[in-house]
Amino acid sequence: MRMFNVFAAAIFFAAVAGPFALPALAQSPELVAAYKRYQQLSRAGKTDEAIVAAERTLSIGRKEYGEGHANTVTFLTNLARLQFRKQRYAVALKLYTEAYERQKDLSGPDHLRTANLRIDRGNTRSRLHPDQQETRPE
Repeated sequence: MRMFNVFAAAIFFAAVAGPFALPALAQSPELVAAYKRYQQLSRAGKTDEAIVAAERTLSIGRKEYGEGHANTVTFLTNLARLQFRKQRYAVALKLYTEAYERQKDLSGPDHLRTANLRIDRGNTRSRLHPDQQETRPE
């Protein structure tokens, strides 16, 4: 029963925290500060400032974790969501595509996170003006 409560609490936290949960690994104080700044600004609706903080978080995260790490994918996704919020669909699509490809390499094409990124890419692509849409191979 106790194990169930711990498991249920973990699921609840993940559902509530969503993209605002700091990935759970040792990270530098600089990364923690940048991520918290991104969280605060994003929650406050200060999207332009949040983008700057998310870019900084991604830059630090790439140095600390490398390109192929799940946390780097999270940072890419957070930045893509902010760009989408600002209706910068071409930029968001590029970020979602990078996150999707990295997530697919990490977890495979059928993993839930990969599928969610595939959906985010599709939604973003559908918002692009027709002359901005990339052609997809059949």
